Amino acid sequence: MLLNLSLTQLRYFLAVADCLSYTEAARRLNISQPPLSKQVAHLEAELGVQLFRREHRGVSLTPPGAVFAEDVRAFFAQLEGAVLRSRDLSAGGEGCLRLALPQAMVLDGLLNLIRRFTVAHPGIRFQVERHDLKQAREALLTGAADLLMTLGFEQGSLPGCAWRLLAERPGCWIVSRDHPLASREGLDSSDLEGLDLIIHDRELSPGGHEMALRTCRELGFSPRRLREASSFDSALTYVELGYGVMIVGRPLADLNADRFKAFDLPPGCGVGLLLAWKEGNPNPCLGTFLASFPPSCGAS
Repeated sequence: MLLNLSLTQLRYFLAVADCLSYTEAARRLNISQPPLSKQVAHLEAELGVQLFRREHRGVSLTPPGAVFAEDVRAFFAQLEGAVLRSRDLSAGGEGCLRLALPQAMVLDGLLNLIRRFTVAHPGIRFQVERHDLKQAREALLTGAADLLMTLGFEQGSLPGCAWRLLAERPGCWIVSRDHPLASREGLDSSDLEGLDLIIHDRELSPGGHEMALRTCRELGFSPRRLREASSFDSALTYVELGYGVMIVGRPLADLNADRFKAFDLPPGCGVGLLLAWKEGNPNPCLGTFLASFPPSCGAS
């Protein structure tokens, strides 16, 4: 049943319930007594319930009036909480940030930033989802994610997005621990001749595919053939099976040192670690998070 109640009527009712006097309630509200009495009478008529007993020296609450007063106080407390929460959300004080991460990516470049931020802003939580490179990219572009941590070669596949550089990651070759090359202390391009290159397929990551080929050309390595993988996990599995070599970031190689032997690439063959977001994202928590970046972080 819908009732035609107003907040003014409810405030006036509580003032009388607190004071048990129309005169004192009118003084507290800084109004004259007639409009106060009129509003309370309208409230009783709308409810169909007598809320007060009129007595010689004031008023008293009827049993229904006492129960109604408790419920109205609880309602105003909830309303005040809703207002405060909406203001916090508007200011980026509460809410959720959805972070998309490519499979197998090491969170080192972002982990400390998130830890410091959540200590300073405990009302904002992170929802993290792992995807392959293509799905992670699409999550950001379609608005399913607020943030994307990815590699620098993905920048060209993120139209309409801004980004910040988190770190520069040195690159390295990885081979299976069981591969004959794993016994070496170092490698040069001639050691790789006759090997396959494990690489992302173009659909998964056009930028990653091109970067791997460009790096091979610059180093003078001509792979016997390309073995394209449809996911990052698949690519790592191919390497572990001994099917060829792959270029990855040093943190990932270190994390999987029991599976792969890593050989550093020459300086300048690394890749940037990026945090990207879609321009015009209305989530107020995003602005709060971006404002927490230290000055050393690069920007688009």
